[in-house]
Amino acid sequence: MTRYKLNKVIASLQLDLQTGEGLGQSSITIKDGVLFGEQITFSVFRTLQLSLLRQSLRFQIFEYEYMAKSTQSRQRFLEDHFISQAKYYLLRGEIDELLSSAAPFGGSGSVSVHPELSMRVKITNVYYYFFSGIEDPFPELKEVTSKFTSFCAMTLGLSMTPSEKSKLAIFFQVQCKRINEQRFINLRQFLHVDHTDNMPFIKNFYLKNVELAGEDDVTSEVGCLYLFLSSQNLIDNCPVTLAKPFKMQLIVIKNRFQQLLTTSVLLDHTQLEEKRLARIAEQMSLNSYWMMLFDLHTTPEYYQHSDDRVNDDFPGLAMLAYQMTQEATDILELKVNHEVRTKLVYNYLMALIGVVPHEAVMDTVTVCVDFGQSKVPSNYMRKLLAFYLGGSVKFVNYLSTDTDVYLSDTFVSGIHDIPQVTWPDPLRATNWENLHQIIVDVKKKKIQTCLNHAAHVSLT
Repeated sequence: MTRYKLNKVIASLQLDLQTGEGLGQSSITIKDGVLFGEQITFSVFRTLQLSLLRQSLRFQIFEYEYMAKSTQSRQRFLEDHFISQAKYYLLRGEIDELLSSAAPFGGSGSVSVHPELSMRVKITNVYYYFFSGIEDPFPELKEVTSKFTSFCAMTLGLSMTPSEKSKLAIFFQVQCKRINEQRFINLRQFLHVDHTDNMPFIKNFYLKNVELAGEDDVTSEVGCLYLFLSSQNLIDNCPVTLAKPFKMQLIVIKNRFQQLLTTSVLLDHTQLEEKRLARIAEQMSLNSYWMMLFDLHTTPEYYQHSDDRVNDDFPGLAMLAYQMTQEATDILELKVNHEVRTKLVYNYLMALIGVVPHEAVMDTVTVCVDFGQSKVPSNYMRKLLAFYLGGSVKFVNYLSTDTDVYLSDTFVSGIHDIPQVTWPDPLRATNWENLHQIIVDVKKKKIQTCLNHAAHVSLT
């Protein structure tokens, strides 16, 4: 980019910052060849991002093509936006290409979900990513959306955070828009919605409040709602039974996961009963379906940026998460790009952190905390350390052969075989990052020892 073009882009951004609502006193300038941003917080970035999206011709084509095609003719749209038909098709092709990899099941060779479900997943992801927490994408649906979220909370006993309410609201709004565009859904070959006492009330809500719901398969729409609620962990028991082919796939995934967990050298199997491993494998197999349906996050780039830190904190579980991702994508014949694969690995890792006991992971590091010279409450200090240092770290107040790191406020000359970290003033934790790096190194060494031992055993 030339300096002229750069200045033009910066001037345009500066104008948007000055005129946009909710952007405060933010500004962008160039001083001595260096680009400076004043008060450019994350919220300002997100607000500006949405503002620029709304100005984008691609987004206007996206909205027309997928959400409002019935409101005007294509010719009228072309005239209103001063573009040719060729330009329209070129930009729509770029949009379709961006959407093609947004829903993993859309690229599966063995899971054939209804194309409307796949499309709604992609659309919901777009609106949630850009609008959530900033603006209502469909203000005309504000009243019925408020009724729906309140209805779900009362009827299904949901307790939702603001972000969870936002997810449910945007899911429902996309559902409404697509139904009223006569983009109907049929999930009967994919699942069976089990009868519950709440079912008639939920169906009745759609029939009374969504204009064209009577022409749609309302049972499939309710099934779609349950899939969404399950994917977001908003309900514990999903009253949906997958069709036999998909059940069989889940059994295959569950068996592969169980075999992986049972044979993995990354786990201490003395800490895991066989029944516990089976439950973990089953739970992870179900996650394989839910996480590939609706995966709503406002910052997908976070996965890329957090990769190193998460892998450092949980190296053993991260390797298991990668292996599970590989197994699931192979079984389901998924064609996913690097970004989607990274998200799947991250999702598996977060699920594993929640279900695998920390003491059962071979990379757990034991830290002896011994601030004998300082009047620092030991429990308080352990909580601070646990918060900063991440998972798979065990804190004790004694030194033994199992101790991996000795942390103290005084140096002990007799300790030679393990790293010794000395903090004369424990509450001035200026060298905490150094301690974190020491623990990371110990974890990696433990994992490498496990892998080397396993390789040696297989050779003998």
